[in-house]
Parts: sequence; C-alpha cells; structure tokens
Amino acid sequence: MALFARSLDPATVTALAAILGSFARASVSTLSAWITQRHHDRRDTLARKIAHREQLYSDFIIESARALVDAMQHPNLTAEEIQSGAAKRDDPWRQFQ
Repeated sequence: MALFARSLDPATVTALAAILGSFARASVSTLSAWITQRHHDRRDTLARKIAHREQLYSDFIIESARALVDAMQHPNLTAEEIQSGAAKRDDPWRQFQ
C-alpha cells in the first residue's frame, strides 16, 4: 500500500482523472450513438414492413374489385373460372366480348 500511496501526487491524480473522465465520456457517447442507431434501424424496418403491407392490401383490393366487376359483368361464369383467370393474369372473358 505504501507504493500506491507514494504515486498519488497531485499531477498523477489530475492526469488519471482526465483520462478516466475522457474514457467515460467516450463510452457514454458511443453507447448513446449505438442506441440511437438501433432505434432508427427499427423504425426504418417497421416503416418498410408497413409500406409492404399497404402495397399488398392495395393489390388485394384492386384484384378483388376487378374480380367483382368482372363477375357482375359476366354472371354466367363460375367462381373457379374467375379465380383461375385472376391467377393467370389473362382475361378469360375476352371470348365473351
């Protein structure tokens, strides 16, 4: 303990305090930047998922509306014919026009 007590002169204490304080500030800054980046990444991922779902719902509504209009215009078609036509992306009602 005597060796440790001898090396604690004011200049050493000041230098140690400056080094440890700098290290603590750098650690807090790095941690803060990491947390902020993680939050932004999560927010961006969520925004992409929401945009994908919105596009998916939009496509579903468009296809449903198209199928409904086609079904109303061609009441003699069965549900299977309408469904197979939507799956092929062909216009199966071209023969009826």
